[in-house]
Amino acid sequence: MCIIQIGELVSRLSEAFLEKHSKIPWYAIKAMRNLHAHDYDHINFEIVWETLTKDIPELEDALQKIII
Repeated sequence: MCIIQIGELVSRLSEAFLEKHSKIPWYAIKAMRNLHAHDYDHINFEIVWETLTKDIPELEDALQKIII
């Protein structure tokens, strides 16, 4: 569910914000949300694990740098 929530929140960000912070893979985040919400029969659990253990902590670090 956290992957879906993150994707939902990304979809609420303005285009200006997304462009200003274009090093973050916003569209990939939204795409993963869509996969988990709509095409869950084709989820690769190795990718989910990597997302949870590597990508989300990296995203958190990047976002911390933006808000500080």
